[in-house]
Amino acid sequence: EAMLIDAGVPEQQKAFLHHVLGKRSDGLGDHPGAAAHWDAANRLRRSQDGAFDRDAHAARVDAIIATFTAECLRSDRDPVLRDERPLFVVGMPRSGTTLVEQILAAHPQAHGCGELGGIPTVVDAMSAADTWRDEQHRLRHALDYLEIAARHAPQDARRLVDKQPYNFMHLGMIGMLFADARIVWCRRDPRDVALSIYSENFAPSATHATDLGDIAFTIEQQERLMRHWQAASSLPILEMHYERMVEDNETQIRRLLDFAGLPWDARCLDFHANRR
Repeated sequence: EAMLIDAGVPEQQKAFLHHVLGKRSDGLGDHPGAAAHWDAANRLRRSQDGAFDRDAHAARVDAIIATFTAECLRSDRDPVLRDERPLFVVGMPRSGTTLVEQILAAHPQAHGCGELGGIPTVVDAMSAADTWRDEQHRLRHALDYLEIAARHAPQDARRLVDKQPYNFMHLGMIGMLFADARIVWCRRDPRDVALSIYSENFAPSATHATDLGDIAFTIEQQERLMRHWQAASSLPILEMHYERMVEDNETQIRRLLDFAGLPWDARCLDFHANRR
């Protein structure tokens, strides 16, 4: 609190302090106080990092939908790598992606890779060179990705779980790289997602995180794109709802393992005891 009124403390640091003090107030049950701190934090971050461009974001989603049509994904599906190991956990941040990954990683036949940057890197590289329709380029990138994903995994791991939430932007490319990939889409009440994002100190590039309206817009665009993938992509997509996971843990874990093609293992119930 003393640092907040110290003129020598940079505003970026004061934004961080407001986030921390907001969590303290929230933990003490002072919800108006928490909201005031988070509002202050996000005002400071917005002044430093700039505003979110809704039009540009919607245009990007439009372009993805226009590019990765059902016809495109069907015609370019056959030549990609056949490998059942990749499993991608996607969704808005704070929607339960870490929970799902930890449950799967507790299974002896699955490996939790964390949030890999491999898919966005592939998308950037292939888009820059305009080689995303080239079979050999896609195969090389797919093999490079798998090498990174499996680097710390046991040799007999049957599933490699990548929980980079924003991979929901790239399911078209994922389908063109891995014919047998599985997708778990994490869902949660958008109010909880929005509050959780708003109260966190996200990276400066996450300009949508500083405004509740922008967060709501991002959630809507994410759902619009995911509904497109469900209609256009032949990849299997499982919707996992955070609230159902909490209320009926074992039933939902069994459903998740069944989708992942893994046998039941009770250790997944004790995911929180996993040393990782």
